Amino acid sequence: MVTLLGIVAMSLPRNRQQFWQHQPEALFAWMYVLFVITYNDKDIFLAFDRYLAPALPLLLFAMRDWIPRDRRLLWRGAVLAALLSAAEVVTFKNVFGFRLP
Repeated sequence: MVTLLGIVAMSLPRNRQQFWQHQPEALFAWMYVLFVITYNDKDIFLAFDRYLAPALPLLLFAMRDWIPRDRRLLWRGAVLAALLSAAEVVTFKNVFGFRLP
């Protein structure tokens, strides 16, 4: 989802001029994301975030206007993301104390 939002953000008219001033980086992000999305291999979809790691800083740079600036909200989101990623590894019940229905 972040990938698609980043591609949309890079394509918006207000970001396009600023982003294309750094043309090699923008072309790398477009081509790399296009390659990862269209590559026909099940292993990429199992570890999609791992394969998108090289392009993620550029996509986040394109979405900088949409990222909230309030640190309290960012810290809560970071803690939630850490808990959810831990729940994927050691099961949801071990992290949160209850099972999902």
